[in-house]
Amino acid sequence: MALLFDDALDEKRLLRPAFLHAQGFKAQVLPDVLDRAAFLVLAGIAGIPGGSVTIFHAEFGKQVERTTCSDPVSAWSCIFEVFHEDVILEFSPSALFAWLPAGERFHVVFGSNEMIAQLGNMRDEAGSFSAFVDASHLTEKGKQFLLKAYERYTI
Repeated sequence: MALLFDDALDEKRLLRPAFLHAQGFKAQVLPDVLDRAAFLVLAGIAGIPGGSVTIFHAEFGKQVERTTCSDPVSAWSCIFEVFHEDVILEFSPSALFAWLPAGERFHVVFGSNEMIAQLGNMRDEAGSFSAFVDASHLTEKGKQFLLKAYERYTI
């Protein structure tokens, strides 16, 4: 059940770039937490009608749980309940995923080249990641963490 979660995340629950490369996935880091509007854009890109969203989630140190929702509205309600946990969303049957690390100010959307190519509008709306970091009011250490995450996960 938790195979995707276990394969994609390391022991610290960080996304493994090696996993992304092994699957032939592209990845894009987007600023801040995933909001409802951006989630619905992802569901639209994935072409959810006739598909589903599977939510893999776990608090640190706990077993992975899995919830599958057949429509974006119910999926958003389920995601909202587990935002405090590490989450991976799988949009089926498309090759589109999102990693929502617990407590972080970014998220990573990954999947096939075709799916990631469709994120252009989300990137434009999100603006520059470095501008987001500059305006974040985080400590210098927090800003460096975000910039390193951007470098690590932009594939």
